[in-house]
Amino acid sequence: MGLLGNISKYIYGVNMNYFIKNPLVSVRIITYQHICYIKKCIESAIKQSTNFSYEICIGDDGSTDGTYEICYEYSIKYPELITLYRWGRDCKERENLPVSRYNFLNSISKCRGKYIAFLDGDDYWTNPHKLQTQVDILEKNNNISLVTHNAVLLSDDKKNGKVLGCKAESGIIPANSVIRRENGVIQTSTMVVRRDVLEDVSGLLRIAPAVDYCLNLLSLMSGKIYHIDQEMSIKRKHAGSLSGQDKDMQWYIDYHQAFMSSLNIFNEQTNNKYIEDLKVFRQKTDVQFLKRLIRSGFSKNLLNNRKYIFKILLRINIITYIKLLIMYIKLKYFPESVTI
Repeated sequence: MGLLGNISKYIYGVNMNYFIKNPLVSVRIITYQHICYIKKCIESAIKQSTNFSYEICIGDDGSTDGTYEICYEYSIKYPELITLYRWGRDCKERENLPVSRYNFLNSISKCRGKYIAFLDGDDYWTNPHKLQTQVDILEKNNNISLVTHNAVLLSDDKKNGKVLGCKAESGIIPANSVIRRENGVIQTSTMVVRRDVLEDVSGLLRIAPAVDYCLNLLSLMSGKIYHIDQEMSIKRKHAGSLSGQDKDMQWYIDYHQAFMSSLNIFNEQTNNKYIEDLKVFRQKTDVQFLKRLIRSGFSKNLLNNRKYIFKILLRINIITYIKLLIMYIKLKYFPESVTI
């Protein structure tokens, strides 16, 4: 039994007896403390206009702000469409997984569609034909494993309107461009993927800290990624979202370590096929990490993780090393002159 079949304990669902028999698509929504956003999210999924059947699977992380109650009301109102699951935050079956990742994996395991569309509980779709457009491409092209589009940023800091996603014309995105992230970050809530892509025997989904990038890598392992150059969703950034939270330096160190481990797994699974692209992306990620470390002032983080940081320094080229050293000196002695 695969990964997705082993994580179904310690959950309970609502409306499990009303399943649509053969949904072509499963819309997977995960949510936690999204009381201000979840209605718009669910409504945007309900209002999709399609010529195929689809289901909506909602996984709640154990919200206490009223999010779960709103989801429950929708599951009662649309019993033939929505199935709601709730995972306890103290669940002993999490196997050291973060609650959000446990919810992610469990929610996928409950999806029955040939394709899975991702939608986070604080985001929403803006085009009622989004699903139809993406699924049409997947149905006509067996070599395509993931279809994505652009999103528009809606942020608490009022930096709204920025277009997020792949900065490219509609069509297949070259694999090296995806791996190097040369054209931007593909947002999770824009993705529709073949379900078999997620039968992840490598364990990548369990350890990769960046779900969006992990889904890109898994898709490349079984096919191609197609981009639609059109904005069809909203990506929210707020104080409660991961992108809007303040994080200490140890969080970034742990994140970087997990990220590098996920790249190594992908490289092994693809037999070094993309090793040169991974080298380029790894160095770019290393430099971003070191810049953040410099900005933090090193202190205790450097001492506790000096072996790991030294290992990173050995990977970067001498010119980049000198640039970082100059940046550190400027920040220490002439902070007003530094822009990072």
